[in-house]
Amino acid sequence: MSFSLTDSDLGKSCNGTGGYSDIGSGTPVRVTDGDGALLGAASLGDGAYIGGGCLRSVTVSDLGDAAFYSVEVGDQGQISKSAAELEADGWSFDVSLG
Repeated sequence: MSFSLTDSDLGKSCNGTGGYSDIGSGTPVRVTDGDGALLGAASLGDGAYIGGGCLRSVTVSDLGDAAFYSVEVGDQGQISKSAAELEADGWSFDVSLG
């Protein structure tokens, strides 16, 4: 999964500010199924500042089978995709904030 944050106050620190202040190295990433059961978790690592935003990659493995998967980064809310959508996207879940 790739995660990008674009914030006018971001600077080159790759740490979010204001409503994104929970985004930085160590921010939890949770993957749940359609019923809200936790399937996997990881933490954001250091990001790379690229052209006005910060790009981070994180891998959550061995999620098991589910009809729907939801990803939540920090306290930013969940984004969901069906298993068919994820399979069509090569099991990649791209999330962008800002």
